[in-house]
Amino acid sequence: MKKMIWNWVLAVLALTGAATAQDGPKVVVDIAPLHSLVAQVMGDMGQPDLLVPPTALPHDFSLRPSQARDLETADIVFWVGPELTPWLGDALPNLSPGAKRVEMLKTPGTFQRMLRDGGQFGGGGEHADESDPHAWLDPENAALWLARIAQELAATDPENSGAYKANAEDAIQGIKELSAEVSARLAPVRDIPFIVYHDAFQHFEARFGLTAIGSVASGEGAAPGARRMAEMRALAEDRSLRCLFTEPQVNRESVAQVFDGSGVSVSVLDPLGVDLDPGPGLYEALIESIGQSIAACQSAG
Repeated sequence: MKKMIWNWVLAVLALTGAATAQDGPKVVVDIAPLHSLVAQVMGDMGQPDLLVPPTALPHDFSLRPSQARDLETADIVFWVGPELTPWLGDALPNLSPGAKRVEMLKTPGTFQRMLRDGGQFGGGGEHADESDPHAWLDPENAALWLARIAQELAATDPENSGAYKANAEDAIQGIKELSAEVSARLAPVRDIPFIVYHDAFQHFEARFGLTAIGSVASGEGAAPGARRMAEMRALAEDRSLRCLFTEPQVNRESVAQVFDGSGVSVSVLDPLGVDLDPGPGLYEALIESIGQSIAACQSAG
């Protein structure tokens, strides 16, 4: 009888704990890397909803009805900003009028970088009025955002503010350690130039001192013409480049054909985590994967 009562008590405690884990605010996040940061800070207080799966392009994503409902019931929406998801900026006032909307690119102290024109970099071809939205690829930005996320969650849910702060501090320490490891891995290839397909990685490049000298595409979703491809092949041959880094959504084989015989290896960098499971572990796995891919390709030349 005592054993039955004890089992009942344990069951009640388990149910109580499960309910407590869901007592935090209803949170919605736009992309998987930011979703990972929010999930780390929320911890046992609940699970944020992800709008854009890593396999989709954030810039021109279309909401499903279930995702629109998530926005309608949200207490907080964390998003990178209209530079990355302009459609979300249009949708939020209608779908989430009562939710707190936190635009991460506007977090004070966030390192901002301007988008560069496609082609060879260094010719003054920056879009002076257009910010590069891929700021999460700088781990120092991510650490800053973790603190902002904890602050916003605590303001909405003060009862759990201590847990949010502690979770953010743990996550920031993890990012510092990861950054040191990635920096050491990339140190031997830091001065070896390379080309990217789409200029999405300059936040990562700048943080770790890497040397990208051009991009094939002029912008996200823009297909390069034959002239641009020929220009990039000529640049690769002239500089004896080892690597061109494309992305999961791009046909790697078609790019490789253009550079066949040039001595350039075509490898893949993923800014969103296409092959990673969304959740708290995605962000660190993403940064580690980018570092490993660059080091492996550049070292093989």
